[in-house]
Amino acid sequence: MKKYSKITITSVLLAVAVGVGIFYFFQVKSLQNDLLQSRERAEIAEDELVAQKKVLGIDSLLLAGKHDEALTAYKALQTSEKGTTNAFIDLRIELAQRLITLQEEVRALNSRDRYAMDSSDTLQTEDAAAADRVRQLDSLSFALTKAKAQVENLERQFVQRSFGEYLTFTSSKGNKVDYVGKVENGKANGRGVALFSTGSRYEGEWKNNMRHGKGIFYWPDGEYYSGEYKNDQRHGQGTYYWPNGEKYTGSWENNERNGEGTFYGKEGEIVADGIWKDDELVKAENK
Repeated sequence: MKKYSKITITSVLLAVAVGVGIFYFFQVKSLQNDLLQSRERAEIAEDELVAQKKVLGIDSLLLAGKHDEALTAYKALQTSEKGTTNAFIDLRIELAQRLITLQEEVRALNSRDRYAMDSSDTLQTEDAAAADRVRQLDSLSFALTKAKAQVENLERQFVQRSFGEYLTFTSSKGNKVDYVGKVENGKANGRGVALFSTGSRYEGEWKNNMRHGKGIFYWPDGEYYSGEYKNDQRHGQGTYYWPNGEKYTGSWENNERNGEGTFYGKEGEIVADGIWKDDELVKAENK
C-alpha cells in the first residue's frame, strides 16, 4: 500500500512539474514573440526615420536656394525610398518647381533696364506683379522652414513613442539582453522590459543598461523579486517570493538580505524576523 502511495505522490509531483514547465515555456515564448514584434516595429521605425532625415537634408538645399539640386534629389528619393510616402515628397517637388519658376522670373526682372521700367506703365505693372511673386517666394521659404521644424519635432516624438526603442546588449553577468523601452545615449535609461538569455525577465527602471530603481525580476523557476535595485543588484527595500508561498520582505544590499527583514512561511506565518547580514539572520527580534 505504501508503495502505491509513493508511486501516486511521485506521479502527482511529476504532473505538477510538467504543468509548471509548460506554463513557463509558453510564458517565455509569448515574451519572445512580443520582443520579436517590437524589434520588427523598431526596424520599420528606423527605416522611416532614415527616410525623414534624407528629406530634411534635401530641404536644406531648398532653403539654401539650390532649387534645381533639391528638385533632382526629391525625384530620385521619390522612386527609391520606401519609408517615405510619395505624397510627402510630391508636395516638396511641387514647392521646388514653384520656387524655380519664381527664381527665373526674379532673374528676368533684374536683367531689365531699370530706367525703361520706370518710364513705362506696362513695365511698372509687370514690376509690381513680379514683386508680388517675390513676396510669395519669401512666404514659401518661411512655410518650408516652419514645416522643417514641425518634421523635426514629429521625429523626436516618433523616437520617444510610448513603447520605446529596441536594444540588444550584454548584462553585467555576461548574459544577452533583449530590451524594449526608454533609450538615452544608446543605452537603456528609464522604464523598460527586458528578456534575458537565461529565460529571466525584468520590468522596471534602468540606468546605463543596468537595473536601477524600482522593478520586478522573474526567474524561470517561478521565483521573483519586487523592489529596489542599484547598479544591477537588489539594493534597498524589496520582497522576494518563492513558488511554494514563502517570501522575505525587508532590506537588501548587494543582492543579499542585509538589515531589518522578515521571512514568512507558506501560510503567511512569521518564520524569522530581525537583523540580517549577508543573507543570514544574525539577530532575531522578540515579539
